[in-house]
Amino acid sequence: MISPDNLPHKPPFKFVDRIVEVQPNESIIAQKFIGYNEPCLEGHFPDEPIFPGVLIVEAMAQASGLCITGKSKGVIAGIDKVKFLTPVLPGQILELRASVDTALGELVKFKVAAWVNDEEVASARIAIRYLEHVGAKNV
Repeated sequence: MISPDNLPHKPPFKFVDRIVEVQPNESIIAQKFIGYNEPCLEGHFPDEPIFPGVLIVEAMAQASGLCITGKSKGVIAGIDKVKFLTPVLPGQILELRASVDTALGELVKFKVAAWVNDEEVASARIAIRYLEHVGAKNV
């Protein structure tokens, strides 16, 4: 069963809280609850906190990595065409949608987007390389 517990990440660097829907090896919809007490919000505009864009990309990558079954740990191999459309604020639920674009051996490319309510807030193309061990060479 695919679950956020399958991620090798641990808090405070785990950015998938819930799986909404998954078509193994094809697509996934997951969620990240943006809490008011997120450690990154303490210094990212303390008077008007915004969830950092780089962490939105990381959340999209983590969700993407969960989509592929039967693979070991994945690491980001590339990020392209990143767009941030609207700030993400504490108290919001970030919905992460990813679909496989192409797969070639240990490298899988995804089309990803992040949504809040019915509004797209970010999008990107993310490549994940699946490795036996995260410390493997040629990443």
